[in-house]
Amino acid sequence: MTTRLSIGRMAIVSLVVVVIAVAGISSYYLLPTLSTSQAGSATSQSPDSACASASAINYTYFSPPPNKHVLLLQPGSAVEVCVTYQTAWVTAADFASYKNESFSSGTLGIPFRIENTVPIPSRCSTQIDGGVGLGNTTVTSSISYTTCMASGGKNFTSSFAAEVQPSRVTPTVNMGSFTIVYTITPKSNATGFYDSFGPAPGLLISVGYSASQVRASDFPYAGTLHPGGHPALYRAESVGIIGAPVENLSIPLSVP
Repeated sequence: MTTRLSIGRMAIVSLVVVVIAVAGISSYYLLPTLSTSQAGSATSQSPDSACASASAINYTYFSPPPNKHVLLLQPGSAVEVCVTYQTAWVTAADFASYKNESFSSGTLGIPFRIENTVPIPSRCSTQIDGGVGLGNTTVTSSISYTTCMASGGKNFTSSFAAEVQPSRVTPTVNMGSFTIVYTITPKSNATGFYDSFGPAPGLLISVGYSASQVRASDFPYAGTLHPGGHPALYRAESVGIIGAPVENLSIPLSVP
């Protein structure tokens, strides 16, 4: 991919933004089944030791507009992204429930995924004229972000060489957090812009461009909050970077 990604805007009115913003709260934790991890041993050090020299960014999970961080990568150059996750369970009963549903084998696989969100226009053409709480209780039609975007994401994981350390963790009832080191090297076909970095949602990625070349328009869906709806196990809590600069962009909340 050697040209910038160009994505058309969808014609959905403001009620959808409200629905998406509310739904985004339920997407607070990551699901372990987002993708199959491209795993390896990134380093012989423990994650905490490997991340001791990382430069922390002011990260907030799915950080709302206008402030977004862009990780500036170059093809062939490796960068380490250290992500500390907060677990979802609080009580022993919570832990038992999550274990039965998601890691009955006793270990949890760590996924790696990079995407650029792409809408499916035929699913996004229906508009909503009003709704409860917006001064008009008549909804002429309805549409969901999930329906609009389902299968619309282009997975560019194959454009990156990625090592994940550790590739699996063994959750315990007292585990409040854990740290994963993602060593990422963009391949020659990775040049472009990415608005969905799976390990730390809300962190944007640019490959092949300098800070002066990156603009908010390169990430047309970065201002849209993504809904969830499934029980999940952990969420990104803090992020540190080794080996690449980070640019800050002001990206307003967008109407998809």
